[in-house]
Amino acid sequence: MKDRKEADLIHEMNVFTFDVFSDILFGDDVKELVTKLYPYENPDGTTDMIELREILIRLLKSYMDHIFHPLCYVFTFIKEMGLVNPFKRDTKNRNTFKKAIFDIVKNSKEQKTAYHIFNDPIADEETKLDEVCAILVAGSETTSHSLVAC
Repeated sequence: MKDRKEADLIHEMNVFTFDVFSDILFGDDVKELVTKLYPYENPDGTTDMIELREILIRLLKSYMDHIFHPLCYVFTFIKEMGLVNPFKRDTKNRNTFKKAIFDIVKNSKEQKTAYHIFNDPIADEETKLDEVCAILVAGSETTSHSLVAC
């Protein structure tokens, strides 16, 4: 009898939709930055070198865990200021993700990407970066879950 492997369809769809959305947002000329390995601090204190899409997937799971964390309701300032783990660690990982996205945006030269088309000349760099991250997160995550549910 052949060994059977279990497939995580949601994870596979997250990877697929992240790749599609990163191509739409940033173009093909930044592929090496999208697939570059970045540091990610795990809950046990170890650091993994993983791709950007994996950081996004892990961050979303961490933020879902925050919903049920008691400190979110008792001492909200601890979460907001990132004073203790898991909030401190997740803030560090989020900043790694945002810096990587900023580097990708700055290095993208393809003018027909969504980032360049919808670039608001009035908005500051932080606002633009937040909008790009929001589109990437909301678009890829929602689309992947919709594909799995079909």
